[in-house]
Amino acid sequence: MTLGDYIQRNGPYRKAPLFRSHCLQLIDAVEHLHMNSIVHRGISTTSVNIELDETKPFIAECSALRDIREASLTAIGLPQLCEMCPTPEDAFGIEADERMDLFLLCALFYEMLANRSPYPRDKRKLFAELEKHGDFPIASEHLKKAPLLKDYPVLKDFIFKGLRSDPDLRQPNIKELK
Repeated sequence: MTLGDYIQRNGPYRKAPLFRSHCLQLIDAVEHLHMNSIVHRGISTTSVNIELDETKPFIAECSALRDIREASLTAIGLPQLCEMCPTPEDAFGIEADERMDLFLLCALFYEMLANRSPYPRDKRKLFAELEKHGDFPIASEHLKKAPLLKDYPVLKDFIFKGLRSDPDLRQPNIKELK
């Protein structure tokens, strides 16, 4: 089943050990890609599957993989890489690197905790917000209600840092997510 199906069925993550285990396994998978000069560019609840025993998540969809050494990974006006996972790099035509995957992982972690995307899934609403505010809108009110944040409030700052529109303001690399 996809991670999205899992969250739909079980609601937001409520057990810290399971959340931590799933996050670390996904971070390790993306770190392996980055060590091989590959960016995923399409990490979402539909590209991650969970094994039947619910102990192991894995990245199942890899159609957006690109060699980080390619000349350009994004460009303004080109179709979204993934309808389910827009990034500031796509929206603003920012040159993509490994930090794009950090943004997508933090968006995924947000969804695991809040049971919803951190930004509007409707691209028209998203781009209207971008034009209005000049930044990627993050729905912070939903994360405030996340069950795990009562015991682990530091998660909010950690996730929001990874969701910054400016890649230079995010964690500098995948190791910082561990």
